[in-house]
Amino acid sequence: MLFDVSNKETTEKKMNQQIIKTFLSRIADHYGKNAYWINNFKDLYNTAFGRVPARLLETWLDDYLINHMPTFCPTLPDVKEYIRSKPMARDEWFLVDRGIFCEHCRTDEEGKDGGLRVISARYYSKEDQKEKSIVVSAQCDCPATQGTGRIWTDTIEAIKKTDPKATIHFDYYDFDLGGKISAVHQSDEMWR
Repeated sequence: MLFDVSNKETTEKKMNQQIIKTFLSRIADHYGKNAYWINNFKDLYNTAFGRVPARLLETWLDDYLINHMPTFCPTLPDVKEYIRSKPMARDEWFLVDRGIFCEHCRTDEEGKDGGLRVISARYYSKEDQKEKSIVVSAQCDCPATQGTGRIWTDTIEAIKKTDPKATIHFDYYDFDLGGKISAVHQSDEMWR
């Protein structure tokens, strides 16, 4: 192997952790905070700035301490806003890493966006005494999805309880075709 990327990322992460620890220690000294305060904020700062390249993070945090030290103890959002305002800062450094979304629910190539599965159904509603067609988005059940919405399998079960003969289609990734198959394209609603 010519270049081990995972080792580089681990080294960068450790460097960032040390830079953040030093920064928080200096803030604590200046504002009379204790080790408990440092330990409480260390993980939050590591999460917020873990993707910022170490050399830039160190330069910007030192600049913050030297030229922009506020009268009161700075909050994490204040420091984050300061670093994000730098011309070389990139938005992707500040995205929360929730993991990689599965092939079925991702909306981009890398799997950084996603979390919803589209369901298309036609069923008979006893309540309304007529046939209904719906297209809904429900939460995927992959580990990267976080939220409080109904999971897509629960949504399908609810439709089946309403009408056991319901026609139900849902988005999925077809590994043979190498692409996502849309629920709406599967249903006959599109072709009516």
